[in-house]
Amino acid sequence: MKQDQIKTIGGRYKLIQELNTGRWSKTYLAEDLGMPQRLKCIVKQLQLRFDNPANLAEIKALWVQQATVWQMRIINNQITQLLACFEENNRFYLIQKYIEGETLATRLRKSPQISEPQVSVWLREILSILASIHQQGIVHGNLKPSNFVIAQSDHRIVLIDFGLIHNIVERLFSQKKTTKLITEENSYYPQDLANGRQQQAFQADFYAVGIMAIQAIADIDPAALTSTPSVKAIFKRENCKISRKLVNIIERMLTFDEASCYTSVEEIIAELNQ
Repeated sequence: MKQDQIKTIGGRYKLIQELNTGRWSKTYLAEDLGMPQRLKCIVKQLQLRFDNPANLAEIKALWVQQATVWQMRIINNQITQLLACFEENNRFYLIQKYIEGETLATRLRKSPQISEPQVSVWLREILSILASIHQQGIVHGNLKPSNFVIAQSDHRIVLIDFGLIHNIVERLFSQKKTTKLITEENSYYPQDLANGRQQQAFQADFYAVGIMAIQAIADIDPAALTSTPSVKAIFKRENCKISRKLVNIIERMLTFDEASCYTSVEEIIAELNQ
């Protein structure tokens, strides 16, 4: 950010660099002036216009409700800590702990075709995180490599996005039947659900993790995949050395067939550990 654009929000969080601008939010690197060490933190700002006071009230209620769930009920040291959540001048902000490291998206760009042992380690970590979320009856709905950081301190995978903004926007727009417009920009989101099969919402997160695994192993852009990709065909075409066990697990993560799809994260982890 330019010097004359630097500002402080919430009376203590000094925005020092814009990191990302999405369709519905902006992300900043900031300093917490309320701490002696002026620790770094992440600020996420919801980017929506509120022409209708009723919409503003609805957003505020959802914002507080969902932030409270993430802060109080979901306990996992591989999910970044939510430090604060507030409204200021009709703008809504999330403050998160800053995790030093590189995103999984960056790692995949730097190191195409990750080995099966490494992918298996990442899968176990990501699925463990997902278990903490699903146990509270929450669907994340916006999993992708840019939402995970490989921590510099211990190389563990850390989830740095709560899906909170995505879920609020989806709920607001669902009444206007524009869910497809929101989800189609995310190639990790299963189009089966975007097209209305929402009774299998938890499978959305399984699908996203499965697509990330394919991307890591085969170095394929998820946008180039069909909604129901053939995992065996992809790995054969890309000459990937991959076990039949992992192929079968990924295929089940991508299916929405009630007879063969996974019913819980724990079921996937159990198969990985066999």
